Amino acid sequence: GRAPHRSRCDAGFHHRLLGMRRSGIHVTSRPLRYRTKKIRLPDGTRHEIDVKQEKGVDLRLGLDVVRLARQQKFDVAVIFSQDQDLAEVAAEIRDISRADGRWLKVVSAFPSGPRASSATGIQRTDWFPMERAFYDACLDPRDYRRYDGDLPPAREEAARSRRLTATRTRTGSGCCPCAAPVSGARRIPRPATGPCWPRRTVARPPRT
Repeated sequence: GRAPHRSRCDAGFHHRLLGMRRSGIHVTSRPLRYRTKKIRLPDGTRHEIDVKQEKGVDLRLGLDVVRLARQQKFDVAVIFSQDQDLAEVAAEIRDISRADGRWLKVVSAFPSGPRASSATGIQRTDWFPMERAFYDACLDPRDYRRYDGDLPPAREEAARSRRLTATRTRTGSGCCPCAAPVSGARRIPRPATGPCWPRRTVARPPRT
């Protein structure tokens, strides 16, 4: 089965994408595929590890850039990637720019510094190396793995508060604060008096 830590990471990634969509961002995702790879450590022991593989993400990104350029949806496309396969996309954008007589630019943004895996951006694009301080300021500080709801943490807390308030203010038989609270709200002690304590009785005429 799937490892527990992997399930938490997958759930966190799902929550992050959901938050982005609700913020108005158009998101396209592809499921990660895992393959087992055998490795050998310096001490001679052999181990099996799961390796993630992305399928179709770069192709989808390239198609979207070309489509939006033909639809005249942008003047500058910023691609946060260093994948050299996207150099062909930049060349296509230049052809579209010349054919339409429009000014178009493709920018490759990537982290830079002594710990960066590569110091070059996508060929045929303008490079925008991001320093560590700038890169860290762009990161989302929320840990989406630490909650189980369908909302971002702030909105989940607001929804929980609304549920608690609704539980306290309900009226009617079986719905007063002494009733069982809704899921997510804390238990409230039974009051001495309330909308349904004591319960109101209705006098009925005897049957004839």
